[in-house]
Amino acid sequence: LTGAVLDCAMLSEACLVRVSAAGVRLPESVLCGADFSSACLPQGLLAGADLSCAILVDAKMQHLNAKGALWTGANLTGADLSDGSFLDCTFEKAILRKAQLLRATLCAVDLSDVDLTGASLEAADLTRALLTGVTLEDCNLEAAILDGASLRGSSGSGASFCRAKLRGIVLTDCCLPLANLRGALAEGAKL
Repeated sequence: LTGAVLDCAMLSEACLVRVSAAGVRLPESVLCGADFSSACLPQGLLAGADLSCAILVDAKMQHLNAKGALWTGANLTGADLSDGSFLDCTFEKAILRKAQLLRATLCAVDLSDVDLTGASLEAADLTRALLTGVTLEDCNLEAAILDGASLRGSSGSGASFCRAKLRGIVLTDCCLPLANLRGALAEGAKL
């Protein structure tokens, strides 16, 4: 499937385990419940796609353009989404345990009730992101931009916010024991 163009494809419940599809284009496609475990989809286009409840465990999807995609309830455990663009996406109730989102653009993203245990969002841009009720156990948010983001009701021990930009962040009702805030900029934070 490398370089394939499948605009508006209907691939619900498809089994695409270990598929190699660098540069695949699936904009506005329905991929609900599809299994992309261990798939290799770097530099792909999933803008506006519906990946609700999709299984993307250990998938390699670096440099992905997924603007406006729905990832509700998707399992992205161990997935590599580094350097991707996820503007205006919804990840509500998704599982992102140990996922790699290094330098990812996640502005205005809904990450409500997401499990980010052990995930790395180092240098990611989460400006105005909604992270309410998120599990941040051992999550790496070093040098991330969380200006205007809301982490209301989030919890988890050992999260690292070193050198993060937290201007205007909402941290009410959070329980983040042992969080590392060394060098973080948190002016106007709402505690």
